[in-house]
Amino acid sequence: MEIRDARDEDAAAVAILITQLGYATTEEEMRGRLQRIGADPQYVSLVAFDRTRIVGFLGMAFGLHYEYNGSYARIVALSVAPEMQGKGVGTGLVAAAENIARSRGALMCIVNSGIQRTETHKFYEKCGFSWRSKGFYKPLLQKGE
Repeated sequence: MEIRDARDEDAAAVAILITQLGYATTEEEMRGRLQRIGADPQYVSLVAFDRTRIVGFLGMAFGLHYEYNGSYARIVALSVAPEMQGKGVGTGLVAAAENIARSRGALMCIVNSGIQRTETHKFYEKCGFSWRSKGFYKPLLQKGE
C-alpha cells in the first residue's frame, strides 16, 4: 500500500469514501473541495493506494492553540473502503498524518468522531488517542440559504 498526497484525479474515489462516511458528495464537489483545500498550506490530504485503486482517505488541518504554546494537527476526515477495514489502511494513514504533524512541529493530534461511531472510537484508541472532550455543533446557515 502506498500513501501519498491526494491529487485532482483522485476526486471520484475520495467522493465515494466521503459519501461512505455519510456525507453525500459528487466527484465535481470533491474536486472543487480538494482544489480549495490544496491551496491552503494548513491542510494535508492523503490517499492510500493499493496498486490498483484508492482505498482510503485522510484529511488533516493545522491550527494554533490558545491554551498552549505551539500548534496542533486535527484529523478532520478519515475513511477506508469497507472491504479494506481492519487491514491496516486506516492505521497507515493515521501514522503518515502523525509523521507529517510531527515534522511541522505540532504538539498533538486531535480527532472528533460522532458518538454513533463506536467501532471508530475503538480504532482511534488502538492508535493511541484518548477521550478528552465533548463536541458541540451549530449550523450558521439554514438549508437553502
